[in-house]
Amino acid sequence: MTRYCMFMLLILVLSSCSGDTDEQKTGAIDQLTDRVAQEAVQNIREPIERAKQVQAIQDAHTKAINEAVENM
Repeated sequence: MTRYCMFMLLILVLSSCSGDTDEQKTGAIDQLTDRVAQEAVQNIREPIERAKQVQAIQDAHTKAINEAVENM
């Protein structure tokens, strides 16, 4: 009887642990995928934002030069 109870307890413990591990692995993979995707998006957006800022500065500079030329 004791061996049977120990055997059943072992089976329950092993079966409950295996399901959690798969879910944890899946969750970890999803988290890693999300993190990598966010980093990729950020790495794409940063240069675009910088380029827009530089373009705005260049446009303002060009406008100032054109106004200066017109007022001469």
